Amino acid sequence: MTTHPSPITHNPFYLKIIGDGPLRKQLEDKVRDEELHNIEFTGRKSFDECVVLINDALFMIMLAICYEGFPMVIREAFACGKPVVSSSLGAMAELVEDGKTGLFLEPGNPVKEILKFR
Repeated sequence: MTTHPSPITHNPFYLKIIGDGPLRKQLEDKVRDEELHNIEFTGRKSFDECVVLINDALFMIMLAICYEGFPMVIREAFACGKPVVSSSLGAMAELVEDGKTGLFLEPGNPVKEILKFR
């Protein structure tokens, strides 16, 4: 996992990370070590619970370090009328219209791009 200096410590957003995966413990440890109180790990949620969380969100973040075939997260966000912040890999580059239906992250400075939603 690549780490960057944490500009999120003075970030106005509250981040909810939905789901479980192989990096969850490592991410939870990092959040705890850096005392990032604006990040919550919700764990696995049902479809209906996910819809509620997406509807309550300002935007969705779909980060991938590899090519995704057809990410359902993006389709779910669009179905709820939410923009998506993503990398421009694989199908994500075809689904997200940069500046219209979401934003592509600037390599090396993702928080700068995300803060455009303020």
